[in-house]
Amino acid sequence: MASSEALQEYRDSVTNNRHADLSNANLSNANLRNVDLRDADLRNANLSNANLCHADLRHADLSDADLCHANLWGASISLTAFKNVKWGDEEDTAMKLLFNQLNKDQQQMYNEQGSFIFEDAIFSRDELVRTPKGIWCIEIKGECPPSDRILQRLLLYKSDKKKFYETAERQFNRGGE
Repeated sequence: MASSEALQEYRDSVTNNRHADLSNANLSNANLRNVDLRDADLRNANLSNANLCHADLRHADLSDADLCHANLWGASISLTAFKNVKWGDEEDTAMKLLFNQLNKDQQQMYNEQGSFIFEDAIFSRDELVRTPKGIWCIEIKGECPPSDRILQRLLLYKSDKKKFYETAERQFNRGGE
């Protein structure tokens, strides 16, 4: 299914209050920023290079979807199914490095839900870290896959929470660095 046809089908399904069936849709390179895709069936969809920044993907099924180089920054992903997602080689390598820091339950949670809990914080594919002191996104300089950026945030949090919060507050007050 072409991208424009899939998006029109989605708009029609929302109008009719049905769950969007976008399974097998080709949405590669689509700009889906801020799009409400709650409860959408995106199984086997091609979302490679798609901009899903701030998209609402709550309860969406992304099983077996291609999310290689997709932008999930700030997307709402709670209760989203990420089973067997295709992330691409760079992200797969970064995930292996991240998994070296996680226990089996955290790994499973990250694989299936896109987030994991470490101590009192939730680290997520939306690149936000939810802590008792607030929701933070520590900017990581340079080009690297999302799991690598999540790993760097986790390592900072594990090694020095005070520095983590100082960095997060400084970046927030400056609008990023």
